[in-house]
Amino acid sequence: MSSSLLSYAWHYVVLRTLYDGARAAGARPAVLVAVAGAVGLLLWLGRRRRRTHYRAYLRSPAWGRKREAVHGRSGGLCERCGTPIGHGGDVHHRTYAHLGRERLGELEHLCRRCHERVHA
Repeated sequence: MSSSLLSYAWHYVVLRTLYDGARAAGARPAVLVAVAGAVGLLLWLGRRRRRTHYRAYLRSPAWGRKREAVHGRSGGLCERCGTPIGHGGDVHHRTYAHLGRERLGELEHLCRRCHERVHA
């Protein structure tokens, strides 16, 4: 895990502890809202940072090679419904646990309809 993500995790734990302590002590709602807002901002910043890294990864040559390998494996068919999609469609991550070093088995070539169903 990167040091910046560890920093976010540490700050979240500190703010969450402050929030829980203030709530247990019967703090006024304004104090709870301020602490909860800080926790929310921290989480939003973390999501924004991850999204930015993910988008950059999807533009990388490494992702392009994996994408082409998945297209080749699928034979130009959606791996869920079998619809012919050629090199179109989407390559879907079944998991983000190994993002950047994912195995081909963690990726699948899907038509737009199946990909939207997965994320619905």
